[in-house]
Amino acid sequence: MGAPKGNGGKVKSRHIRTRIELNKQRAQELNELLERSRADIAAAETKRTRQTAAMQEANALIEKTEKLLQAKEAELKKADR
Repeated sequence: MGAPKGNGGKVKSRHIRTRIELNKQRAQELNELLERSRADIAAAETKRTRQTAAMQEANALIEKTEKLLQAKEAELKKADR
């Protein structure tokens, strides 16, 4: 019934080696996922930095435009008097 006692150690050893190989593959896959995730995060941070700069420029332009409009409005009110 069952494997002879002499082969039991070999089967167990083969099973352990197979599990070790599977674990190595999983570890490699996880490392690749981590590398991709880090690259994605770096790209997102670069994009966020660019977008922040663009928003600051847009806000400065809006503020400048608002001041110009206020000055023109004051000029028009003065001309109407």
